[in-house]
Amino acid sequence: MKRLLTGLSLAAFVILLVWFAPPPAVWAAIGVGAVLASEEVRRILAGIGMAPWREVLYPGTLALIAAMICPAQPVAMTLATFALLLFARALMPTQRPEEGMHRIAGTLLPMLWIGLSLGHVAAMLAWGLDAAAIARGRCLILLLAGIVYIGDTFALYGGKLTGRHKLAPGISPKKTWEGAFWGIVGSVVWALGARATFFRDLPLGHAVGMAVVGGVVGVVGDLAESLLKRGAAVKDSGALLPGHGGVFDRLDSLLLAAPVVYWWDRLLLH
Repeated sequence: MKRLLTGLSLAAFVILLVWFAPPPAVWAAIGVGAVLASEEVRRILAGIGMAPWREVLYPGTLALIAAMICPAQPVAMTLATFALLLFARALMPTQRPEEGMHRIAGTLLPMLWIGLSLGHVAAMLAWGLDAAAIARGRCLILLLAGIVYIGDTFALYGGKLTGRHKLAPGISPKKTWEGAFWGIVGSVVWALGARATFFRDLPLGHAVGMAVVGGVVGVVGDLAESLLKRGAAVKDSGALLPGHGGVFDRLDSLLLAAPVVYWWDRLLLH
């Protein structure tokens, strides 16, 4: 019940925010989520000797999101700038060389994983878009969210009912191939429902394709977070969301699926 209530509350918040709020409010919410998730990953990495530097991680993550929102700020330039800052931080006299290299890697991992991925979500409502493009961006974000979270729900219950064959027992013992299959089915069902209701100009083949590829990549994202947590011997990334764990636990599948939906739309539908 706790998991269900939290999930329904989050779903209502996301739908209202994305559909009705102006783009800056959506960007701000994404930024807050990015910082919270980055802090959770920082704590996990700190437990295995790769603690990111907060003074580089937070502004770097937000700068990558801003670079995706505003085309005038190149992503490559942003990455180069913060890479230089990382090496400068590692070269400080108080920093041991071996520790510095571990912390450079620890800072870059969540910065890219969270900042660049959530930047693709923010870019769906990028700066300077006209009203029609903003409306389409809202549809894309809701399509992405449904592909991930409806897929997760189908995977959870489908796996419990029919799961027999372990998907990645060394990383996430409860996940099964059957659950992954039902998750993709749920993603396709959502995409077809979106096409029939709020996203009517989305071609049928593209709706199914985005759902299948996004659903598969979402599973990879979920397993990637499980790998990180397994390596650090932690169960959840945090406890902010009752029944769901932390913010990073809720974003894991979406982080890798977001670039798929964004570039599918940008390259194949524009």
